[in-house]
Amino acid sequence: MTETIIPLLSQAVPIIPYLSALLLAIPLAWISLRSRSLFLLRYRFWRLVQSKEAITDPAILKAVQERADLMSFRVLLMRADTPGEALRLASFAQRHGLDVGTLGECGRYFHRHKLAIKERLPDLGRTKGASIGINYLLWMAVFVMTAVAIQSKALVAFKDDGTWFWLGTNSAQLLRDSHGQIFTIADCQKNEGGAGFDAVHSKQVCGIFKDPSLMQNVTETVSSQRWFALTFGFLFLVGLARWRRHLHAVRAAHTVRNWLVFHASNEGAAATPCGPDAEVASG
Repeated sequence: MTETIIPLLSQAVPIIPYLSALLLAIPLAWISLRSRSLFLLRYRFWRLVQSKEAITDPAILKAVQERADLMSFRVLLMRADTPGEALRLASFAQRHGLDVGTLGECGRYFHRHKLAIKERLPDLGRTKGASIGINYLLWMAVFVMTAVAIQSKALVAFKDDGTWFWLGTNSAQLLRDSHGQIFTIADCQKNEGGAGFDAVHSKQVCGIFKDPSLMQNVTETVSSQRWFALTFGFLFLVGLARWRRHLHAVRAAHTVRNWLVFHASNEGAAATPCGPDAEVASG
């Protein structure tokens, strides 16, 4: 079988187990990076092996709970180095009619030490325009990976000219066939091309159908390409999520900056005497 065709993942099969491990490790890595600590993972593991009443000392229990609250604040809301900074951010948001989550959505565009939006922000209109193209490309990549993952045939190519086609145990179909024509074992009796395959390729496919190891090879290739497609499909989704996060950060930063300007102007207007008070002040 391998004398005439090349499986899609002929060179990638050895790395499939590593890709699978990477797929499982990404959520754990995200939690660790988001919280900037391994505390949550250690804490959950500790809770699995110990009862909830394992800590009896009130001071230690309070310290552990404060640490868990800080990690939750980082993962769910925004970055804070200390519990005091988390309370400072929450107080700032409350004073200005905001929620901490909105400040967190600003990402790197909100200066958490200065409690201010950075002066230079990406143009919101251009960011939205770029988002259309990037979203299209990433969703197309996810769609292709999904199509490969649900396919029950192996994606292979002829060695002589690199023509790609789907290969099953008793049928084959060209990858670029827009008419949906399928070459089957019955077509081998015609001794001529069919379903888009020329006479040479038809003869090669018929020879593959006679290979006793065909079913095993197809099964192994399909399994490998599914793991490959699922892994990279997930990575494309991660990339899509990262880009969406960037878009939301730019949008949130513009929204917060406009709101802070509006809030400051309202406070200034409230502090300026008007009406009867203005007459008293001027008198």
